[in-house]
Amino acid sequence: MQGGLHVGRIVVVGGGWAGCAAALAAARMGQESILIERTDDLLGCGLLGGIYRNFGRATAIMEAQAMGGGELFHAMDEAVRHVNPPIPKMENQNVYDILRIQGKVRSRLDGAGVQIRLRTRVVKAESRNGRVTAVYLEDGEKVEADVFVDATGSGGPEELCRKWGLGCVSCLLRCPTFGARVSVAGLLGIQEGVGRSGENYGAISAGSHLLKESLSPDLAGELESKGCMLVPIPASLKNQETDWAATKHYASDEFKQTLVIVDNGQVLVMLRPFIPIEQVRQIEGLENARFFDPLAGGVGNSVRFLSVVETGPDFKAPGFENLYCAGEKVGLLVGNTEAVLTGELAGNNAARTARGDEALMLPRTTVLGDGLAYAGELLRGPGGYGKRYSFGGGEVQTRMREKGMYQLDPEVIAARIKELGLAGTLAP
Repeated sequence: MQGGLHVGRIVVVGGGWAGCAAALAAARMGQESILIERTDDLLGCGLLGGIYRNFGRATAIMEAQAMGGGELFHAMDEAVRHVNPPIPKMENQNVYDILRIQGKVRSRLDGAGVQIRLRTRVVKAESRNGRVTAVYLEDGEKVEADVFVDATGSGGPEELCRKWGLGCVSCLLRCPTFGARVSVAGLLGIQEGVGRSGENYGAISAGSHLLKESLSPDLAGELESKGCMLVPIPASLKNQETDWAATKHYASDEFKQTLVIVDNGQVLVMLRPFIPIEQVRQIEGLENARFFDPLAGGVGNSVRFLSVVETGPDFKAPGFENLYCAGEKVGLLVGNTEAVLTGELAGNNAARTARGDEALMLPRTTVLGDGLAYAGELLRGPGGYGKRYSFGGGEVQTRMREKGMYQLDPEVIAARIKELGLAGTLAP
């Protein structure tokens, strides 16, 4: 017992944005929190792009913070590199520095007492009477807990990238080195869905990194100053691989006709799934371009949305009392913002379950409650697995605007959350 409350053990599997947010939320709620990550880095796909706060994502972030949560967004703000760079088809976006962000997040996890176990891979899960009892690690160690959170993502492993994608391109998921991603839900026999992009299964990550040093000094300097540059692609080099992008608006004509390059640190992200390196080098200023991630980024990119669980609005996995899901695992949600929000809500509910309290389900009078519930309804509807869902675009954002919930004034948002009686809901 701690302060009159039961202290349980929460095990979060997967150290991306969602897993970090879940582990931090559970720890802040006074629970023993263990974060298991199979690689030697935190944040996973969060080390790829760095874009956040654009469009309705800003509303969702401020709403979470008005409820007493959103701590990891403060970490992003501390590592911000550019504010509102001119990225096509976006507004109000920030870009955090991917080389600084991990340290900011790690300090918060350490400060909250989260036990972080890197290079630790889960290979088996055990359950009894509708409750998960333990997960087993690759070395045979058994890890028991009161509640579990599956934040293992939806990308890879290698055999699925070869089956449904363009093969292993040595992406940031690094399956050949640290072993394939393993879904806790899958280990427990929960049926998982697969997203689609037209006739293709899954989706290609919509970003690849170039080494900044491999660009011409003039181009690199302009990028550092502006934060984003649009480099026209010669007509002879244009191709259609943007149609397979995980983020749907990257398939627009602006992105097909232009290399959109964003400065997010010592590396630069091109907002398209891939483009042959010999084509990149035919563009002025990019004659010596080299990929940093994926290492074979001229051939393809990581394949995602291959492992989706249809959870309820409380993010609980079907068939189990003490298993929650977060991030891309919960249904074709795209973006760092969505990963953090679902992770925080799943971690908060995991802590409530460990304490014997009812899970939190936000009302649909909130952007978070309505947007996430609506995304779940769309996923389960006709053609739902062929779409992507985000507070930063598409049907979820359109609905937010139509309902008059799109708002960028933090004081107005805070007043509305207080009026709904939700202030401090996500606080310890």
